[in-house]
Order: sequence, then structure tokens, then C-alpha cells
Amino acid sequence: MKSFNQFLILFGVLMLLNSCRTVYTPNMHNVPLFKEKDEFRGTFGFNDFQLAYSPISHLGLMMNAQYHNGGSYSEPFEDGSARKYLIEGGIGYYRNFERSGVFELYGGGGYGGVSFDHSSDSEFSAYNSKLSRFFIQPSIGFTSEFFDLSFSMRFIRLNYFDHDISEYEPGSVFDEDYDLRELNDHIYTFLEPGITLRAGWNQVKFHMQFVRTLQLNDLSLNHRRGIVNIGVHVNFASRYSIEKEENKQ
Repeated sequence: MKSFNQFLILFGVLMLLNSCRTVYTPNMHNVPLFKEKDEFRGTFGFNDFQLAYSPISHLGLMMNAQYHNGGSYSEPFEDGSARKYLIEGGIGYYRNFERSGVFELYGGGGYGGVSFDHSSDSEFSAYNSKLSRFFIQPSIGFTSEFFDLSFSMRFIRLNYFDHDISEYEPGSVFDEDYDLRELNDHIYTFLEPGITLRAGWNQVKFHMQFVRTLQLNDLSLNHRRGIVNIGVHVNFASRYSIEKEENKQ
């Protein structure tokens, strides 16, 4: 038991240090799986907040927000922290097939930023940058009263701009592999496949999602290779009100 606890502590420390050195962390895929107009869906995770609404049949709107606090770390004579945020919107088309199948295609974009700082007895280094991101995301899935399953594929175009390097010192702890000043000069592209699983009741489900991050160009960018998202998914639709009325009769 003691060895297992030590492993958990070591794993947590390694994840924290990795977060502090990671520039790009993908957000959760927003996969509503609409079945009708006037349907609302929301997913709430540890770092992600996502909403989606269908005002008319076959049309979906979405909003995604991410705040990732890589945390602060403290070592003998050294301290540092890392933070990232992203807000984006999207619009798309969905079509139902068979009894429970859904095909969706969404596109959109957003704005965000990253910040890092590191200090020691001998130096202080900080980096801040804004970012813009555009995405195209097709998905296909199955949705039912108690279970949802979907596969999505998201294409990402990522650009960092307007960076603040007034207090930046190359070679600090969060950029050992490359110079962060080069982020402003490039466009990064990614392909991000994802699998989403939900289980529970018709209006509230436990949500789990696996996302893999594949960089399409050869430019150096420290990014997460994969993430696991856990949260709660809610669904409000007129069909549930109709079912309640029918059950009362």
C-alpha cells in the first residue's frame, strides 16, 4: 500500500511538471448528438465547459470554454506556474439515421492565451501569448436513453500571436526543448481523433472522452499527445416532456 501511494505521488508530480512545460493542451470535443430541434446539451468537465443548442432541425450551435491551470510548482530555490485558456464557438449540420444514429459536421473558431513563469535565486522568466484556433469536426455516433457512443475527428489550425517576451529568458524550465519566441512565426496543424462514451439516464449521463493529438506539420511545439476527459453531460429536449405526459395518462 505504501509503494502504491508513493507511485501516485510520483505520478502526480510528473504530470504537474509536464503540464508546466506543455504549450498546447487540446480541449474536449463537443459532440452533442442532437435528435431534434429545440434541444439543449451541455457537458461539464474539470477543465472544460461546453454548451450546444439546435434552434431548428439539422442546425446546431455550440460554445466551448477551457481553462487549464497547469498548476504551480515549488522546488528548492525555484518556483513556477503555467496557465492556458480558450473560448470558441461553432455552427454545424446534423442528420439522424436509423433509429438512434447521428452524423454531425461542425466548424468554428476561437481565441485564447497561454502564460508561463519561472523564478529562482538567479533569474526570473515569464512568457505570455495570445492564440487563435479554427476547427472542422465531423462525427458519427449513437444516442439512446441510457447510453451514447460517438467517434469524432477534429482538424485544428492553431496560431500564436502578440506575445510578450519582455521578461522572457530562453532556456528556462518550461521551454528546455525550444525557444518560445518562435511560436509567433508559425501556424500549427493537428488531427485529433476522439471517442466519447456516456452512460446514465435520458437527461443526465456520466461523460468520458479520449482524445489523441497528432501534429500534421514538423514544427516544434510541446503539446499533449493525448487526454482523458471526465465529466457530466445534461440533455433537455421536448421529447422527454412528452414522455412524462404519456406516462401520467
